[in-house]
Amino acid sequence: MSFLMVFVLTLLTWNVSADKFQGLWNGKGRALTQSRKQNCHDVEMRFAIQADTFILRGGHYNCETISAEYPYYRFQIKGQDLYDGDRHVGKYLKDRVVIFSKSDGFELSLVIKNEELYFLESWIDGEDFFQVKAILSKNE
Repeated sequence: MSFLMVFVLTLLTWNVSADKFQGLWNGKGRALTQSRKQNCHDVEMRFAIQADTFILRGGHYNCETISAEYPYYRFQIKGQDLYDGDRHVGKYLKDRVVIFSKSDGFELSLVIKNEELYFLESWIDGEDFFQVKAILSKNE
């Protein structure tokens, strides 16, 4: 009986930490390049967690002169790593998710701190770079 209780409590603890990302997140931020800074008045991300799958349910950002959309995408969670098929494409930690494409110079970093989601999208190509930084709040 006590083994079963410990097992159930362990599962509940794991689900609580995994669910930190789950849901709809909205906020504002800034886009940066070497030559320009601009406000991003609308940043939104949607996530779901199912068993061993981290799901990006979509998202977007709208800045003064640039907008982008994130499509629906499923990543397999294997330990602390994220995979797209057999390609290692990121990390999945307690309070942080990182998705990257080294060949494209792309990285998306998502960090939860004090119940806020810190969003950082980076594109780096040599000396050129583009970043969107935002702080998002969870809509429940």
